[in-house]
Amino acid sequence: MDYKYIENLVERYFDCKTTLIEEQILRSFFMQDELPENLVQYKPLFETLNQESRVELPDDFDNKVMAEISNLELQQKTSPFTRKLSNINLTLKPFYKAVASVALIITVGMSASEYFNSKEGDTVEYNYAKYHDTYSDPQVAYSQVSSALNDLSKAFKSNNIGVTDTTTISEAATGKQLQ
Repeated sequence: MDYKYIENLVERYFDCKTTLIEEQILRSFFMQDELPENLVQYKPLFETLNQESRVELPDDFDNKVMAEISNLELQQKTSPFTRKLSNINLTLKPFYKAVASVALIITVGMSASEYFNSKEGDTVEYNYAKYHDTYSDPQVAYSQVSSALNDLSKAFKSNNIGVTDTTTISEAATGKQLQ
């Protein structure tokens, strides 16, 4: 017997192109005891579909669902905290966009003001009187800075971050050695 029609239907079924009638044909076909070898693998699927299509809800299912919905609605209506929050949200909702717009305009305005009011020749003035050396011995300060820079270099190398050593480049370019 030629099962090309059924094979075609199975292929169309898995491509989601079958109609309800064609799916019913497949379910009834796979209820047979004797099937061709190439189609036996699909039998458990269609048997499960047949079983699942027979599942029915209890008679009082609709009543239980409606009762649960009523309980939830009653809880929301009776909770004063929920009512106050929903009223506040509804009252303030139109202002959210306005507040965001005003904040954006203020930020852009202040940034533009700083940019346009700055002069090119202005330099930042530092209060050098506040700064003082923390080390009395320059050799100790040098060793602390060297240690910190070595740690930083190791961290960069361990994370595969490429950093070129500018001191060796500048020394090679000028022919001088730093002291």
